[in-house]
Formats: sequence, structure tokens, C-alpha cells
Amino acid sequence: MVVVCKSRDSKYDPQGVKPPKDVPVERQGFTDAIKDPDGIVRRQILMMAQEPSSTCTTPYSLSLQLVTRYLSYENIKPKFNEDYVQFGSKVFKRLKPSRSGAYQQRVDLGGNQILVNYRNTDYQRVSLDDVLSNKFDRKSFKDKVVIVGVTANTVSDTWSTPYSTAQQDYQEISGVFIQAQMVSQVLSAVLDQRPILWVLPYWGDILWICGWSLVGSLIIWWVRSLLDKRCAIFVTVVILYGVCAIALLKQGLWLPFIPSAFAVVANGVVVVLIQRRQEFFTISQPLVE
Repeated sequence: MVVVCKSRDSKYDPQGVKPPKDVPVERQGFTDAIKDPDGIVRRQILMMAQEPSSTCTTPYSLSLQLVTRYLSYENIKPKFNEDYVQFGSKVFKRLKPSRSGAYQQRVDLGGNQILVNYRNTDYQRVSLDDVLSNKFDRKSFKDKVVIVGVTANTVSDTWSTPYSTAQQDYQEISGVFIQAQMVSQVLSAVLDQRPILWVLPYWGDILWICGWSLVGSLIIWWVRSLLDKRCAIFVTVVILYGVCAIALLKQGLWLPFIPSAFAVVANGVVVVLIQRRQEFFTISQPLVE
């Protein structure tokens, strides 16, 4: 059993939450969650150093503690580093504070943080009343990670996810389900090879955008009629969208679609204007006998 605590933060939470008494730090995990400027939780903290005065002293998150114990039964041992967490062959690289590819939020990226690859799913729930009344299937707990938490509306522990914005009634979910998502994504990545979200380095994004800009310009230069050029721009953007979508769904690679599409359209317009200008000068140039 792993108990929880919350870190003390001199800016946002000067108190923090103490862990239960007499539980060793080896069985503690912090549950700190972080929001982006738009209020959505897109990142999880795997490890972080605590402030010296914090009552929560563990450097490991609840999700990492649970995952480590679960995978130990599969004989998969973790490797911890300042820049990554590794289980077997699966490496979870932390987001870089300077630039993180397509993820360009002005946020604090301290500690070892990764992006959350959410599942659009609901987890099996068992109420406390059912447990106390023995009205649940004990076999359903076998070989599972069980997270105990509060889902009552009277407790202010609800969070927005990327799926919240897609719902008409904008539903937030309880913190216990955020923790479940975080545990699930790491376990699925290690055991089921489910993609983890990652991004290209800064120079990789530059090459990607410039490459699509060059390819789009050459295609648009090659076709002749104005209608064909418009179709070429549209088809190039559609292909770009398809490549980005496949890379995200199959490999977890988050590519910069919007900047690339803008570069294709902008360069396409420039190519069209250059060709029209050349045609104008060719037609208006007087003949010399």
C-alpha cells in the first residue's frame, strides 16, 4: 500500500498535505497535479525534489510508486535519471524547460515531467459502501492497481482534461481518475507498447517545417493553372494533416501541424505571385527588331 501526500509550495500551497503518521517515506507518493494556463492537465510529474521545509518529503509521485511496484512482479526494474525514467526498453524523457517541440506552453517544467496520453475511457468503480457491505467481486481486484479516492461533488478535487473541452457540458473529472490515467499510460506503454507522447528537438521542428515548405513550393511551381495551384496547396495541407495524425496515433510523435501548414500556404501564395509577376513582365515586354 502506498499513501499520499502533497508537496509544500511557497507560492501556491504554503501548507501542503502531510502523509499519514508512521508510514515510511518508501511507501509515500506525492499527488501534485499541474495545470496549463488554460486550466487543463496535460502533464504528470514523475519525480521532483521537495522544498526543505515540505512535510511531503518523497521525491516520487504516486503514479511512479504504483507503477514501480506493479512492474516489479514482471521483473522489470526502473532506472531513474535527471532527464528520464526507464522501465525495460521504454524510456520516458522529461519535457525540456526551454523548448518542447509542438508543446509550447509557458509553464514551469521543473522536475521530471512528461505529457499525459489520455484514454477516452471510464475506469471500473467500486463504492466504499459496496466494499464495507461485501457487495463486490473480489476477483476483479486480482493483479490490478487499486486507487482509493474521493469522487463526491462536495470535495473540490476536480480537474479539466483535453476530453473536457470536447464535451458539450464540459465535465471535469475527480483527481483519483487523473491518477488512474497517469498510472495507466505508463503501464500500457511498458507492457502493451502503447505510444507515449514525445516531440522532436527544436532543430527537428525547424527541419520539418522547412521541408514541407520546400516540397509544397516545388509542387505548386510545377503545376500551371491557378486552379491546379489552389488544389495543390489544399492537397498538400491534407496530406500533411494525415501524416501528423498517423505519427501521433501510431508513434505518439506530436508534430507541429499548424506552423507547417502555414508555411505551405504562405510559400504557395508567394510562388503564385512570383509566377504571375514573371508572366506579366513577359507579356508586357516590347519586342525589339
